[in-house]
Amino acid sequence: MRSRALSVCLGLVLLLGIALAAIHHLPVTAFSSVALRGFDLLAVNEARAANATGVSYLPDSATSPGVRCTHKLPTSGSNSTRVSIKAPVVYARDAAKWREIQVVTWYATVYEAQANGKQTLVKQGSLYSAIAADDEPAPFSDIAYTLPIGKNYVVVATIGWYTNNALTGVERHQYTYYGQSFAGDSGSRSAGIVTGGCNPGFFTPPPAKITLSRTRINVDSSVTVTITGFPSNAPVAINWDKTTVKTVQSALNGSVSTSFRIPPSVVGSHKITAVSGARSVSATITVVPKLRLKPTSGPTGTSVIVYLRGFAAGESVTVRWYEGSKATEIATVKMSSTGSKNVVFTVPKKAKAGDHLIRGDGNRGNAAKATFVVSNVSISAASVASPTPTPTPKATVAPTATPTPMPTATVTPEPTPTPLPTATPDDLEVLTPIPEPEPGLEVIPEPGEPDVPDAEEPPIEAEATPEP
Repeated sequence: MRSRALSVCLGLVLLLGIALAAIHHLPVTAFSSVALRGFDLLAVNEARAANATGVSYLPDSATSPGVRCTHKLPTSGSNSTRVSIKAPVVYARDAAKWREIQVVTWYATVYEAQANGKQTLVKQGSLYSAIAADDEPAPFSDIAYTLPIGKNYVVVATIGWYTNNALTGVERHQYTYYGQSFAGDSGSRSAGIVTGGCNPGFFTPPPAKITLSRTRINVDSSVTVTITGFPSNAPVAINWDKTTVKTVQSALNGSVSTSFRIPPSVVGSHKITAVSGARSVSATITVVPKLRLKPTSGPTGTSVIVYLRGFAAGESVTVRWYEGSKATEIATVKMSSTGSKNVVFTVPKKAKAGDHLIRGDGNRGNAAKATFVVSNVSISAASVASPTPTPTPKATVAPTATPTPMPTATVTPEPTPTPLPTATPDDLEVLTPIPEPEPGLEVIPEPGEPDVPDAEEPPIEAEATPEP
């Protein structure tokens, strides 16, 4: 009986041993389609001795850095740093507890190492998971990120072990060695291996440049600003003199291209400045006076708004209407602090069809002009219809029983319509023609680009002075 029981026990032990052996030699590739790397048993033993909570290390050394930083200069078509990170080597934890196969995870975090010793988070990568054994590492792949150039990046790997879907251990390792290289118009070259991060000390940022689509412009017209040599993916403020008109974000290569309308401003030089952090660049643009009409054509009697923009602050400007070489004053107005004012006048009833010059001449030598086209159809005349005379009906005589001759019908003559009184048209006061003092007079065409009226200037009603 005792011999039979011993045989049964030996059989159970043998079966258990076979089962454990099968589990131990179960290929890890059954859990992952990614081919496993070979393992360094010496490195595993060293890692086990140094880490009580897990088994992992970084493939990072002075001859084979764990991180490589490729700085791509603007002349290479980019303006960025490519940070390539080797994946950590991660094994299953304590084999004595039969955890020979485990789910393990890792993710990379990139920080900017600042001069004061602090680290600022720049990028937290995705979480990767795989199966690891006590003698086969997890088949993790290397990763890379493209980041703005000119910063000192350090990389940290965070590793986790899971048992029954529960996190049972965490390790964090910071990479020590960083390989440096850069790419530019003269090709690529290595800058050696350094410690402490992707040190961009050898890199000199290109000088910032700004280009304007035009150097002379009217108020309410658009200008395009092009900037290069700025930080990557950074906010850039566009300033008109001391006022920020818009904020945009630079591209990865540190460039910006944006447009904006010139706000109400006085005649003369103004500064457009782009600012991003400690970098700034500016250019000068000149505002010239402008006279704009709304509408630009119509019959006599049309009400027209004259927009005066870009004159000197407080300048006295006289607006005149021209019938050929004869001129009449519409109004004389004083410009606001932004060199702006609006005037309203009515097209004279005696104006001839065709083009008519409207000029604004300031007492400080500034001037602007525009053309109004008269269609020669008076609004008041077109709205009055001539009456049609009503004919008098013919008289009808009723017949009688006696066949007497019918009397001749008397036809009342049609009344002669009384002609409508003709209004005496307004005429233009003949003034001494103003010579074309083209110095200070400039009109910059804006084809297809509507102007925006300055709402702060209330219009001034004005009529042309009739002849006596």
